Amino acid sequence: MCFRRYIGCYEKHSDRFVKDIPLRPIALSFLQHLFRTELESEHDPLVGYVYDIGATHAAALASYATEPLDLDKFDYFLESGESPGRRPSKKNLMAGGPGNLLAIFDDDGEKGTLALYNEDGTPQQGVIAETQVYRCADFPSLRNSDIELGWSDDMAACFVRIEDIYRELRVPDMRGPSLSSQEQAD
Repeated sequence: MCFRRYIGCYEKHSDRFVKDIPLRPIALSFLQHLFRTELESEHDPLVGYVYDIGATHAAALASYATEPLDLDKFDYFLESGESPGRRPSKKNLMAGGPGNLLAIFDDDGEKGTLALYNEDGTPQQGVIAETQVYRCADFPSLRNSDIELGWSDDMAACFVRIEDIYRELRVPDMRGPSLSSQEQAD
């Protein structure tokens, strides 16, 4: 249901790819603050684009990278991709929400799902609420442009709208011991 972020390492003078450097769990809000001048909006989920890592970024990411970064020798970029071993998505959209929350719409070829994902940088980060939106057999010619994914004006809920289908996931109170979701159909 999700993706991974990593650091792409390239030779400085030839731009030849060297390797991917994994990142330990890191909070989305931390990355949004670190790369704030490069983002399209304050809720940018930092997925699907490549972000240049400079000296300030490298210093801040040092404790999250699985090896030291040598900026004199290599160029580094914050990159993202699908997690290995998961079924490839036919359609996948993300919208950043408040704090460390992401709204994720995923179509795996069998069903379309709306999920609320907490990317707080802990090993327990992940899906905190989820609802099925449709069965793919009912929408054989659906395109990404037919899907509206977003957040309510007060950022208290994420939603997906596809034709006459509307699903919403309320942001749960995460202060208590358990997490709950509320689903509403229009």
